[in-house]
Amino acid sequence: MSRVATRLPGKRLSRISETLISLASAIVFFFLDILDVVMCVFFRALDEFLEGKSSSCYCMERGGTQEEEKRDLDSVGVDGECEPSESLRGRKNVFREMGLLRFSPRIWSKEGAFRVGQRRNRWSDCGCESCLSWMSSGRDSRLHVVVKEQQRARLENSSGVTTVQNVIFIHGFLSSSSLWTETVFPNLSEHSKQNYKLFAVDLLGFGRSPKPRDCLYTLKDHLEMIEKSVILPFQLKSFHLVAHSMGCVIALALAAKYSDSVKSINLIAPWSKILGQVLGDLEGCRVKIRVVQGTEDQVVPTDCSHNMKVKAPEIELEIVPNADHNTVILGRAKDFTRNLESLWASAGKNVAEHVDVGQEVHI
Repeated sequence: MSRVATRLPGKRLSRISETLISLASAIVFFFLDILDVVMCVFFRALDEFLEGKSSSCYCMERGGTQEEEKRDLDSVGVDGECEPSESLRGRKNVFREMGLLRFSPRIWSKEGAFRVGQRRNRWSDCGCESCLSWMSSGRDSRLHVVVKEQQRARLENSSGVTTVQNVIFIHGFLSSSSLWTETVFPNLSEHSKQNYKLFAVDLLGFGRSPKPRDCLYTLKDHLEMIEKSVILPFQLKSFHLVAHSMGCVIALALAAKYSDSVKSINLIAPWSKILGQVLGDLEGCRVKIRVVQGTEDQVVPTDCSHNMKVKAPEIELEIVPNADHNTVILGRAKDFTRNLESLWASAGKNVAEHVDVGQEVHI
């Protein structure tokens, strides 16, 4: 009896504490829900005032059945790339469920100075084609791509059989194709200039690429634009991938979708969000993967790279002393380029294909 008596107060205290925590959470999230609705209306009005047309927020964009969403995810081979955030719609908003935002009045009348639907330049736009690209839907546009191919390699096609290996470069957040054109491209060896065709892209919303306003910039959006701008128009049958930071997530998703085409993957300071799934998709494809990271990286902990090595021992891991998130490339451009060329050469030894005279082989 004494044991039972001692257990009862403990259970009561546990229930009381759980109740208090749930009550406190409910109160906090109740006010956060109110703030969410207020900010949604505020920024919708601000969009209409500054840009002439209001855009619905991300949480109002979801549509379609669960079967359609699952089909979209399966089509690219990586879970979650249709969402702008993993937690964006993880918890329901009480006020949104009540439908308070379904009837949003027009803030500015058509007769006013700022008419609804009239698109104007943003305050930061200079009026050039790149700045005004946000006005388009982006459906018919393509990414800005810098292509480097030696003229001599093309001439060799007319005299006999040749092989050309393709490399796609993907930059990270707050960057552009210039990361590669100003570091790797000038330091290529003569052999690489003759045997590799390089594609450095400006991702959707970056650099000189389109910046559509009606896009959520999901992983799926980035993949589709790379396909439409590089893989399909240049008819790439196979390729190497080089990516930095945020671009590593896009590169891994691309490798998962084109597991039979990718020959090597070089990840610099990568986020390891989808590594496990990609390695499963690439199992048996003999794809060489190299991970490079600096010891002074303050953006992505080096533990991420070490964990990747533990999960996949076949990965080549290079830890660069005294290099941070950016200087791991910028501070050692020549050495970095030599290591890239070494990876490409080792990955492409036994995959060269031969075709008829006048045709290119993309490896």
